[in-house]
Amino acid sequence: MPPFSFLSLAQQRQLFRPLVVLTILLFIVSNQITASLRNEMAPQGIVSFELAGTAAPAVVNSWDGLVRTDAAFSLGFDYLFILFWVSSTALGCLLASHRLMLWGTAVVWLGRALAWAQIVGGILDMIENGALFQLLQGGLAHWGGIAQACASVKFFLLALGLLYALAGWALGQSSPTPAP
Repeated sequence: MPPFSFLSLAQQRQLFRPLVVLTILLFIVSNQITASLRNEMAPQGIVSFELAGTAAPAVVNSWDGLVRTDAAFSLGFDYLFILFWVSSTALGCLLASHRLMLWGTAVVWLGRALAWAQIVGGILDMIENGALFQLLQGGLAHWGGIAQACASVKFFLLALGLLYALAGWALGQSSPTPAP
């Protein structure tokens, strides 16, 4: 049973657009919050921190106290953002699976699996945030490896979900080319 199965297809469609808009707005706010985190050690700001691995303590040391406070606030804010990016991407995968039904059950199954994968990605994002909080508080470098592993898988699952949802939008309700 896929996520959001407690909602009708019509309700899922009604929920999707406002969810995407809110996700984009939260993403913009998050980028504003994390702008101060960008420096030579973290050119991509929070993403550099997430993917730094065992070099993450060096990233933390490159920030002064105020920037570390911004990083901590950003990680706390991310828990709200997780709720929205997971929901909108999972719902996007489910709606795409409906649009791609003519492509066969394997394609529909893939969309449902990717909807669940977004939830897994959200859980990994929460674990990653916990590891990054440990690093901000002077934790050992192994927390950076944990954060990096979680972030890498999270970004991979998110990318797959977004690609599938976009494919559903672009290719949906058209039948695949028949084999010769």
